[in-house]
Amino acid sequence: MPQRQFSYVGRVYRLETGELPNTAGRSGHAVLGFERLTSAGRNVGWSMRLSDVNQGLFPGIVGLPRQGDLAPNDRPFAIRLPRQRASRVQSLLHWTSPGPGGTWACKASGSWSRRQEMAPPHAHGWGPLPDSELSLSLEEWTAFGEARKTGAHGSWGVQGEAQWVTTSGWEFLLPSHERMRVSVVGESTLAQSTVSGRLDLVHATQMGHEEARYNATGEVVGTDVRAMPFDTLVPGGMLSWQRPLSWKHRSTAGMVTLVAYGRVPSNHEWGANGIHHGSFRFEQGNPNLGTEWAVEGRFRLNHDTQSPGFHWNIQGFAALHDGFISITPSARFAPISHAGQVYEFRANDAFRTGLEGGVGVAFSRHRIAFDGSVLGQWDLQTGLGLPFTTPAQGRLEWEGSTPSGWSINVGCRAIAPANLTARNESLTPGAFLVDITLHQTTASGRLSLEVQNAFNREWLDHTSAYRALGLVAQGRWVQLGYTKTLNHSIKQP
Repeated sequence: MPQRQFSYVGRVYRLETGELPNTAGRSGHAVLGFERLTSAGRNVGWSMRLSDVNQGLFPGIVGLPRQGDLAPNDRPFAIRLPRQRASRVQSLLHWTSPGPGGTWACKASGSWSRRQEMAPPHAHGWGPLPDSELSLSLEEWTAFGEARKTGAHGSWGVQGEAQWVTTSGWEFLLPSHERMRVSVVGESTLAQSTVSGRLDLVHATQMGHEEARYNATGEVVGTDVRAMPFDTLVPGGMLSWQRPLSWKHRSTAGMVTLVAYGRVPSNHEWGANGIHHGSFRFEQGNPNLGTEWAVEGRFRLNHDTQSPGFHWNIQGFAALHDGFISITPSARFAPISHAGQVYEFRANDAFRTGLEGGVGVAFSRHRIAFDGSVLGQWDLQTGLGLPFTTPAQGRLEWEGSTPSGWSINVGCRAIAPANLTARNESLTPGAFLVDITLHQTTASGRLSLEVQNAFNREWLDHTSAYRALGLVAQGRWVQLGYTKTLNHSIKQP
């Protein structure tokens, strides 16, 4: 960390060595699967993904850190409390079969995931200490299925999705809940455009949760109701019209899209009412949130010539929302002393628009490119920005290569100050960063050396959870990688 101290709610903390303590971690990931194409044209495939992550958590995530918590780790990759363990298994099966009336395509998937957070036992104000280190456990099972038939003039089908979530632990965030979705989907190809739609029906339930409330002498004096049970049925859906754009000059093409959709709130947006470790905030849901409705227009244009040559692309959108749901910083702090600022899920009428694009030119051994983006989001009632609006930014890069397979890429990234903010949200200054990447490509694989933030600049990431603490983003970091593709085909007898 290119930083030696930070301040939060009037307290100043020191980082003795510039190290953000207890942020080491270990992870493992695996992917396996197969695909088979029969002589009749049927295609069957299956895949499975597995992952496991064991990660230390910065001490500030359990509330206001103490200076003693910020001592550097004894060993570089040591993991101590607080920490989290996240595991996930996901499987997908797909099948397609052509026929005289069209092609049937079916998908079925299922997943299991569990996230556990361990922290030093601490009480929420008065009351007894917890008897374990398990502050939060969130276990989730999901299932998804789709059957779709595609013909010459479009497609139609049905979807089903289910989610079962069980939560436990002494640091309450979210109650146990279930969620089911049934959808009818369709798409029609017209003369020069495509119309598609989806009609959703979502059924969601939530368990209630309450805890004992204690006074200073440890006596129970009441009940702290953290979640109320509910059972609701909510509609949603989407309708879009899409038309491609083309000119006589074939190097330029584009697309125009108009979309109207309704998004059903998530159970987190409905029912959260507790500390979110890793975001330094107390998240508070709103069970009265309804479907978020919006109308959005999008466009995309791109121009590309044969390499070497000139290319450019641009895309943008504008959207009007009725009840846009966002997590918003409030002017209140949580009743739990160490929980921090309250962030509420609110629904506000909003206007959002954005534009991004790039331009570049390639020569035989060199390439120069620039890309940038700008985003604007406003609450129509107050005229203020929506929270966590990404500031405008641009990146200029140059890349050169040699006949022997070596290449170097030098990029400069400029980030504008984040001045479009919500009420109770801090402004964030801009930054200028440099990165360098060196590649060596051979017949056997590709070796790369990447250096981000090469000059170790201090900068605040406006959309990062660490921004609330005034902690700068990671300084210079170096990554060495090797990539090799392994292919194996089984010949049919």
